[in-house]
Amino acid sequence: MNRGFFKLVITVALDAEIDKEWFIKRGVPVYRLKALMAGALAGSDKKRCGILVVITGVGTENSERAARWISENLSPLFVLNLGTACSPGGSPEVGNWVIPERISTPDGESIITPSYNFIPSMDGMKKTPLLITIPHPLKGEIRTKSETIFDMEAFYQARQFAASGIPFHSVKFITDLGKENAEAQYQRHLPVFREKTRRLFSFLDNAPSPSDISVVIPVYNRRDMVVRAVNSVLSQIEPPLEVIVVDDGSTDGTQEALEGFLPGIRMIRLKSNSGPSVARNRGVREAGGRWIGFLDSDDEWYPEKLKLQRDYLKRYPFFEILQSEEVWFRNGKRVNPCRHHLKKEGWIWKDSLNLCLISPSSVLLKKSLFERYGGFREDLPACEDYDLWLKITRYHPVGLVPTYCGARHAGGHEQQSKRFPAMDRFRVESLFTALERETDPELAEEIKTVLKKKASILIKGFRKRGKDTETAELEERLKRYGCYIT
Repeated sequence: MNRGFFKLVITVALDAEIDKEWFIKRGVPVYRLKALMAGALAGSDKKRCGILVVITGVGTENSERAARWISENLSPLFVLNLGTACSPGGSPEVGNWVIPERISTPDGESIITPSYNFIPSMDGMKKTPLLITIPHPLKGEIRTKSETIFDMEAFYQARQFAASGIPFHSVKFITDLGKENAEAQYQRHLPVFREKTRRLFSFLDNAPSPSDISVVIPVYNRRDMVVRAVNSVLSQIEPPLEVIVVDDGSTDGTQEALEGFLPGIRMIRLKSNSGPSVARNRGVREAGGRWIGFLDSDDEWYPEKLKLQRDYLKRYPFFEILQSEEVWFRNGKRVNPCRHHLKKEGWIWKDSLNLCLISPSSVLLKKSLFERYGGFREDLPACEDYDLWLKITRYHPVGLVPTYCGARHAGGHEQQSKRFPAMDRFRVESLFTALERETDPELAEEIKTVLKKKASILIKGFRKRGKDTETAELEERLKRYGCYIT
């Protein structure tokens, strides 16, 4: 099995803590560490699910050994430790899932866990400030801060994966209070833990079918190009549920050009030109699919685009948003994107601060995810995609189909970059919004670094053009967040 095939590895300590047959039935391989070290994955079917469950064995030594083997042999995008924990203080309560924000040893060595989700069901899960990994079960009373929980594995995995640069999270189910009757409590709650684990991974049963996908195409005065775009969707080898074309007040005969596609597409005509955000948002509101694919009217899809993305989601069903590679054309000539425009997968939020790394024409995402983050900002005439992807990627990883699935055309006079000079002014506005809602101090500093860089370019331009009022207003706004431009 190639390194990197398994993008999510789940570690559990005991066979009894995982419903092995339930996972295997859904294509997820489950192996003990000893079997993996003996070559159990050799010659594995590459069509299987790209999630692997590793049963590590009990204790800190087994836990660390498993983490080392996974790091050296699999190189996953993420590792999620799934297991049980005790809560001596009674909070969190027995029978609940919790996510520790920090994982520590009794001596105080600690690692902070990521502040984003690895799987959909982590969204909204209760967080607890501290998980302490101990070498043996607790016995009797223990003095501890409220909401501190204990296990026997997580820290030693977290430390190894941190050294390997692999994001690691831990999700714990509270089975006992760590007192005299802890073992009896644990055994009593073990069936509940297994049942709730099945619910936690219910997304394994929800891969999209073609009838789950709605495609939204906004268009404004692109009569000829939109015909090409619509044809490319209708030519998919696995057609979507519906194609919704939102005419944003075109005056060049776009509507008439599209009438020949009826009733194979749905047409929505806006009364006046309101911008791509309004058009896309309207299309999503009208969509009946659980998943949304966007296509700009000047771009096109290759026939296997939706099939390849669906196949990817069958293999990696924990992603709620993904994109695919594209061929770039400028003024009709194929060009290679710059290195900093190369697409990435996983948690791409930090890279997305500098520039937009998700192309609307390549993205496929859950409608519920789009709605949760408010859709495209309708007060931004441009960079509305940068703004939305920044919100979503803050908490959700992005999948990437490493195959060219469409063509991206640039260079036309009607493109947003030509209509609105100094595009960074809109990105600066998005960064201010991101800074206002950020609760993680370290990530807030990441935002400030990029904000100051982009704002300094704007201020330089303002000063060059004698726009003293704009300069003063932006500098004052930056100062409120401790950002100073020298």
